[in-house]
Amino acid sequence: MHKVCIVGGGLAGSELAYQLASNNIKVVLYEARLDKDYNDGVHKTQELAELVCSNSLRSKDLHNAAGLLKQELRELGSLLIKKADEHSLPAGSALAVSRDDFCKAVTLELCSNHNIKIVAEAVTDLAPLLSEYEYVVIAAGPSASPELCEGLKNLLGEEYLYFYDAIAPLVDVGTVDMDICFKASRYAGVGEEGDYINAPMNKEEYYSFVEELKTSQKVPIQHGDKGIFFRGCMPVEVMAEDSPDHLLNGPMRGDGLIDPRTGRAPYAAIQLRQDNVLGTVYNMVGFQTRLIYGEQERIFKKIPGFKNIEFLRFGSMHRNIYINAPEVLGPDMNLKAEPKLFVAGQISGVEGYVESIAQGMFVARKLISKIKGTVLPELPVSTAIGSLCSYILKADKKGFQPMKINFGLLPPLSDEEKKLFLSKGPRSFQTKLALSKRSLSFFEKLN
Repeated sequence: MHKVCIVGGGLAGSELAYQLASNNIKVVLYEARLDKDYNDGVHKTQELAELVCSNSLRSKDLHNAAGLLKQELRELGSLLIKKADEHSLPAGSALAVSRDDFCKAVTLELCSNHNIKIVAEAVTDLAPLLSEYEYVVIAAGPSASPELCEGLKNLLGEEYLYFYDAIAPLVDVGTVDMDICFKASRYAGVGEEGDYINAPMNKEEYYSFVEELKTSQKVPIQHGDKGIFFRGCMPVEVMAEDSPDHLLNGPMRGDGLIDPRTGRAPYAAIQLRQDNVLGTVYNMVGFQTRLIYGEQERIFKKIPGFKNIEFLRFGSMHRNIYINAPEVLGPDMNLKAEPKLFVAGQISGVEGYVESIAQGMFVARKLISKIKGTVLPELPVSTAIGSLCSYILKADKKGFQPMKINFGLLPPLSDEEKKLFLSKGPRSFQTKLALSKRSLSFFEKLN
């Protein structure tokens, strides 16, 4: 029977392994983190499919591109989205999960699958794997080891690309002052309490906070690196330095958050989102940071309602790796320089949890077709998965950056499609919903 070797047991690697095994394809999955003595400085557990930066898989709504992407994955039988649904937490219109329960459930599922052999070792040399296995997939994630990246660079014949990424702090919700903070979800209905805790700021407090961020002490950038930050996951202090109002249009926007005590939205707000089943741990939404720990404690405790807050994990920054996909990958996500070697997940140039799962699913379908000799239907660019993978293969090679799913990647509706899928109502909302309906009509035909 054919064997596939997967390097990396993150979101993409776990989904990929499950899909191949479900099609009776033997898989060997290497994941160094399962070795209790291994530490990459980013991950915290010895489980597969660990969620590092946030516990949110973003919107559940079909007028949101992330919501469409998750629904497409459900239609294709995604293990990870199934487990996310089973271990979901209250988060308004977002799919947030209990991180520990989620990754433990995925780990149990894969470890008990007789078609999957898991090896708790780091891969430092690709050559032996390429000799032993018919296909090898690098799904090592954006924090791939220097040895693995060096091997990739040698195969590609050019420098790999990189950016810095950061994670947000976790806090003990019992230490939040609820006489100052309030519960609300953005644009929730009248009388709805909401799933988020919001720390409000007035105009003076906001601009004082921005100045603190700008003048704070940061973790130094690694020697020799340029400090390139992905625009979709920028540290808050970088946003503050970019423009005084940047945070007002990002993680600190107050619009739609109605304080039930005043009946008004605050000038700015910091949101907290539930991070565990017990509801004792909350995440500072969008507050990725590279402030040194002491500065985080000093500055964040100046947030209204955070004076006595207890941090369970400070934010931190790590170096993320990705390749120039449109330059080096073929249409099946394999390297032009080594067709036996495939790439899946964030290292390929997609950005985000759900996007990594989706790209793992895409590679799985390509390998199943090759190994089983039965061609699975191509996912067209009118679908979220198809459009995302098309982007990373066909984007401009110069200045290529990772991409989250968005409706701008999907082709516009034709006149005939407008008649079929477009309803009357607010134009932007209904157009997005129509794009989702068009995509899901493809999956209805598949099933």
